[in-house]
Amino acid sequence: RKRDLRQSQHRAGRAGGWSVQSADRESYGELLDALVALHGKCWQARGQCGVLADPRALAFHYDTVPLLLQAGLLRLEAIRLNGRIAAVAYALLSADRIFFYLTGYDPDAAFVSPGTILLGHMLEQAASEGRREAHFLRGDEPYKYAWGAKVHHNTGRSLCRE
Repeated sequence: RKRDLRQSQHRAGRAGGWSVQSADRESYGELLDALVALHGKCWQARGQCGVLADPRALAFHYDTVPLLLQAGLLRLEAIRLNGRIAAVAYALLSADRIFFYLTGYDPDAAFVSPGTILLGHMLEQAASEGRREAHFLRGDEPYKYAWGAKVHHNTGRSLCRE
């Protein structure tokens, strides 16, 4: 994975450069808007709509993101290629873990792999902060296994009074 990451970084550098932007109080709206657009673009390419197409889910995130950011529980970051946002990742933080929740990337920039660069950056940052685990949450997308993900089954139980 390190070789793929270096290769993507070199491609991005040759294509005009790249930078990572972390959301703060002033920029979270722009990054969330970009996530919504890019997430939708990715899912539309697959003939589906994605979780953010539901207006209730979208409203929830627009209400919640500033609160999570203020509480120090959110990592919302974007990678810019030539100054333009090409990928965004939304993750939740605990004391020793990062939970990758949603991503979106521009399929037109797939050759450069902006999602790979961003994910590598976020994993390195999480490790440097003392986070011991990274969780990709639900779904069996191949990129998760490329980063070394292992399946952990969760179970739940609901008790109802009759």
